[in-house]
Amino acid sequence: MSKLNAVSDLLTYLGEGRRTIHYTGWIGYRNLGDEILLEAARESFAPAKVVWVKDYHNALVRKLVDGHAHELAMLGGGTQIGERSPIARFAAAVARSKAGFVLGAGVTPALDGPVPDWLKRWGDVLRPLEYVGTRGPESAETLRRAGVNAQVLGDPVCWFSQAPDFWKPEPQLIGMNIGTSHGHMYGDEKKVQDTFAQVAKQLVAQGHRVEFFCVWPDDLEVTRRVAADAGLKNPVIHEIYEGARTFQEAVRKVQVFVGIKLHACALAMCASVPTLMVEYRAKCREYAGTMGTEAFCLRSDTLDAGGMLALVEELKARGPAVAADMYPRAQAIRQRIAALARDILGRHGWTPAA
Repeated sequence: MSKLNAVSDLLTYLGEGRRTIHYTGWIGYRNLGDEILLEAARESFAPAKVVWVKDYHNALVRKLVDGHAHELAMLGGGTQIGERSPIARFAAAVARSKAGFVLGAGVTPALDGPVPDWLKRWGDVLRPLEYVGTRGPESAETLRRAGVNAQVLGDPVCWFSQAPDFWKPEPQLIGMNIGTSHGHMYGDEKKVQDTFAQVAKQLVAQGHRVEFFCVWPDDLEVTRRVAADAGLKNPVIHEIYEGARTFQEAVRKVQVFVGIKLHACALAMCASVPTLMVEYRAKCREYAGTMGTEAFCLRSDTLDAGGMLALVEELKARGPAVAADMYPRAQAIRQRIAALARDILGRHGWTPAA
């Protein structure tokens, strides 16, 4: 972000009135997953205005931001609660708001052993809130260890749930998403990327077409290398860094989606596309559990090309049934989000959108 854009964003934020909802999340980095979670929050909580501000380190700017009050403070989706997390930013937002709540955040699992210090600190922040809704049951159970009355809401990505007839597959077209986690992945990243290249190469040899979906600029170099290693000289790479429906319009035509980034896979699944998700962190399996697709979720540290290819064939054969099973699960989460928004907005003087 340029200095000029940063100043413009700051002035826009400071110009907003108090009757707003402050959003805490990993925003402003062109990561599709995090950007669409803010998009879901804004749509579901309309007509209230959901605003965010980057984490400024300049003391004067920090003072201006810390003095700007809001009606509500929202902690958004994504794995926001853990040892590395925006606890200070969210706690500050809650302090300058009338109330706070959590919209489907994920939690780093801590289900065994002593309660870690980071979880105790988060417990102190979360216990007084109006509502704490998590991405899935493991996240809720972890927070309950800190005395938080956490409820399972579901991932806000399900706001973008589409009916099975939205999926318009082209035969033999496979969508693929690969990327980096900068070392925060089960197993060896390079081996995982090499396995994706092997799978893409064999799919092409079997007569499939493979199109790649890049959802974070940091993933583009890896995507190009995997495509090259698969022997694709002029690969189709969809670079989509914002816009949930933009991504879904592009992905709806694939017969099967194979991906590693959680919200690339989740958006495909919400578009009713049969999806093979590689679990590179615990959050992937937690989401798969809410969608009933654990059988199509493989850990990255035990990945092999043969197993992936077998599941691609199974998803091709069972595609319509898989899509039909995912849809009501995603819709149930969307309806819970809508009901929560109506309740919170109504309690704070807004008339919820129809």
